[in-house]
Amino acid sequence: MQPLDLHTVTGWRDALVGSFENAFNQIIALAPKVVGMVLVLVIGYLVARLLDKFVTALAHSLGLETAAERSGLSASMRQAGIQRGVPWILGRIVFWLTMCVFLSAAFNILGLETVFHRHGKRSLLIFRACWWPPWLSSSVCCWPRSCAA
Repeated sequence: MQPLDLHTVTGWRDALVGSFENAFNQIIALAPKVVGMVLVLVIGYLVARLLDKFVTALAHSLGLETAAERSGLSASMRQAGIQRGVPWILGRIVFWLTMCVFLSAAFNILGLETVFHRHGKRSLLIFRACWWPPWLSSSVCCWPRSCAA
């Protein structure tokens, strides 16, 4: 459809119909992006849940709960009101970090600015330092105070 040309409007009816046509066309143009965003979020949620379960099971098999009991960490956590175990907490951290990656991708599909774009390279370096273990990362970790902008 053609955009509304104010010079060809002959009455209020033409202006109203033209406005609704423009709004409808914009909604139709946005629909595939929204579907893509929802698809990325659903896939991201499933991947994050799988990683959550995997990390929790791995932490249990490595004996992190027993180590936390021996070190007194579990007792300190219970005193602070934290009832969950260390493996569960590690699994949740991995879940939310994974969801942040997929949320960023979903916002990129809609063309919205993400935290990584707003703060530039430093945020990406902090994210890589927090997310990837050093032996998996090919770049050197640097925090904002030690980075040469």
